[in-house]
Amino acid sequence: MDFRPGRKTVILWQIRAGAAFFALALLFFALSAVSRRFGFAAAATVLSGFAVAFWYVPAYFGGYTVRVGKTAVTVTRGVIIRTARIMPYKRMVFASGYSTPLARLFGLRGVRLRAARADVRIPEMDASAADMLIFGLGEVDGP
Repeated sequence: MDFRPGRKTVILWQIRAGAAFFALALLFFALSAVSRRFGFAAAATVLSGFAVAFWYVPAYFGGYTVRVGKTAVTVTRGVIIRTARIMPYKRMVFASGYSTPLARLFGLRGVRLRAARADVRIPEMDASAADMLIFGLGEVDGP
């Protein structure tokens, strides 16, 4: 069984990235009123904020896959460098859900898988899919 973050997750993370870069740009614009050296930093922050929010975030979540198999959960992610995290059921201590107020507004919930020496966080997905992932671990028939 495979899980992939949906369009709501991409929008949520675009809002988060946009808010972070907006706050940073406001800081640089305020500093540019004191010294002209910060004007370039403000413009660069705005441009990089657009690049992150509208290119990187959709590309990152487009390649994000959570595969629930018979013996382990495999999380594959990345844009330039692809990584895979494997969490075997034998070593898993617990699985829990988490949500922020903004994610709850979108009806999303993240999943955290914990083992003795590892921690895998799966970003927000639909709450029903997150519950199915949490409560269905070990009961699936897959590859």
